[in-house]
Parts: sequence; C-alpha cells; structure tokens
Amino acid sequence: MSKRTAVDVYQEHIRYLIAMGLKLSEPDRTFLNSAYRDCKAMEREQIEHAFDVGYGSGSDAPPRKYPFLEYHEAFEYYNETYKGGEQ
Repeated sequence: MSKRTAVDVYQEHIRYLIAMGLKLSEPDRTFLNSAYRDCKAMEREQIEHAFDVGYGSGSDAPPRKYPFLEYHEAFEYYNETYKGGEQ
C-alpha cells in the first residue's frame, strides 16, 4: 500500500464534499483539478529534494543514514513510496 500525502487527503475531502452534494461549476472543477496537479508536482519536488538531502547526493553530502538505499535515486524513492501520484 502506498503512503498518502497531505495533498491526497485534501483531494479526498473535496471528493467527499462533492459526493455529499457540493455543487461546483465547470470552471471551479477545472480550477480544482489544475490546482491538484500543481500541488502534486510541487509535493513531488519537495519529497525528492528531501530524499536527496536526507540520503546525500554528492561528495559534500553527509554520510547516508541507510547505506543499503544508495542505489535509489530520488524519483525512484518517490515512485516506490507514493506510487508516483498523478502528474
């Protein structure tokens, strides 16, 4: 099972409100879908950056906390942990 992110939880809440009868115009739906995609992209960048910082990605990086994860690149970590989200 993949981990849920804050953006995923927020989207679930919006979907719940719509299921409960919240009426949205087509421009509102388009805006929310666009905002969701933008937020997922930003979140992915932040997760990948945090992975790079946390596990080191260069000669000046601190020692890796988990050496067995050295083969992972940030995008692989994101995809394996969060199933890549919707881009």
